[in-house]
Amino acid sequence: QEEVFNCLGSGVLENAFSGYNACIFAYGQT
Repeated sequence: QEEVFNCLGSGVLENAFSGYNACIFAYGQT
């Protein structure tokens, strides 16, 4: 969960698409 939080806190606005996609992918795999 920490990783997901980090990803979201990394900069959702900056990487709204890239970050979101990566977060979802990682979350689904985890």
